Amino acid sequence: MKKPFDPRALFVATIFAATVNSSWAGFTGSTPAFFKKPSSLWAVESKIHLDRMRYQEAARSLTRALHEEPDNVKIAVQLADVYFRLHEFDRATEILQNFVSLSTREYNLYYRLGLIFDHRQQYQTALGYYYKALQLDPVLLAAFVKIAQVRIKQDLVYDAAKVLQQALQMKPDYTPALEELKIVNQLIKSNVHNVYRRQNLVIQFYDYCQVALIERMYPLMEAHRQNLEEKLGYHIPAVWVKIVPKVERHNGPPVFYDDIEDCLHLSIAALERQDHVVFAHELTWLYLTRMTKKNAPRWLIEGLALVEAHPCFVDQTPLRTTELRWVELDRALTAEKNYLDFAHNSPKMTMVLLRSYLLVRFLLENYGWPSVRALLDEYRKGETQFEKLSFRVLHIPYSALVAKWNMYAISRYYFSPEKAYKF
Repeated sequence: MKKPFDPRALFVATIFAATVNSSWAGFTGSTPAFFKKPSSLWAVESKIHLDRMRYQEAARSLTRALHEEPDNVKIAVQLADVYFRLHEFDRATEILQNFVSLSTREYNLYYRLGLIFDHRQQYQTALGYYYKALQLDPVLLAAFVKIAQVRIKQDLVYDAAKVLQQALQMKPDYTPALEELKIVNQLIKSNVHNVYRRQNLVIQFYDYCQVALIERMYPLMEAHRQNLEEKLGYHIPAVWVKIVPKVERHNGPPVFYDDIEDCLHLSIAALERQDHVVFAHELTWLYLTRMTKKNAPRWLIEGLALVEAHPCFVDQTPLRTTELRWVELDRALTAEKNYLDFAHNSPKMTMVLLRSYLLVRFLLENYGWPSVRALLDEYRKGETQFEKLSFRVLHIPYSALVAKWNMYAISRYYFSPEKAYKF
């Protein structure tokens, strides 16, 4: 007797044929479509589940497929994508991190990891993976858009605009970037607080027309900030800068660090002439004041500020003295900082600044940044006398240090500073 037709048997036979043959067929309408690449039984089964949006079943099938082919990046990516759809982010992350060294431009696992951490609101980690994705594939335009979206979430709209402009330079008609840029531009125009924030700099201004000047000066400001953090080994999450018509402190210097507000006041005149030298000087005061809890001597902070800013007079003025007089030098550097217009200082004040600069340069050239950081750390802990720190940190008696300074000053700067090599 002839057995009745069983459709389940046909389904099993079709699946079996797919695992044996070098190609398998799927039907779109009445026409079979042949796929050249062989697939395991579980991979084929997962495709059927995915087509029907049965993600739990697809995850089980792909897990078995990956067990059979443990080096198959494609299957690993598919499984991670399924777990992402199921919001099982820990499993997706684990799979991608196990295979991340096998990333290619076709299977960019860094980008997918960025998506996961972005979704979990771990924005700094997400940014790290997005940028790694761009290192692997510099023209991955979707990554630029994702970075911009993260920057918007962090309220860094100017950073977002810059990233989107990079994407549009590569493809001017890239719709996602164009649409995102419309949002960013609207956010910038509706910025009622007039805050320009990029990286760790937060700049508050009162006239929208100043944005172009801030954009132009920003790279110089950021370079000084990064240099200070690298040299001092000290991080400040947000450095606040206020653009003001005039600094309402003392004699109206171009820039001034207000330690009460813990903020830099930058005058419009300094912004217009892009005066990053004085900005760097006051930025150093901000970092060192915080780092040492206001315990470091003024000559040391001033010297480090002049090293960072490096105004012209330090390379043009001979020293003509070797006298240290630490205490007198400290008293000459008052809190008013009436010397910030370096080009118009009196000869006496110029000499005070030069001595501070050269004392710090002497310490850096002979003992390096690690020793200077150790000195600053001792001041942070409460020490106030440099004479005690000479032996404790620099391992040299104070009298021997003074003798060494005399030789340094006479041989380098006593007569002609131009002969000293650049620092």
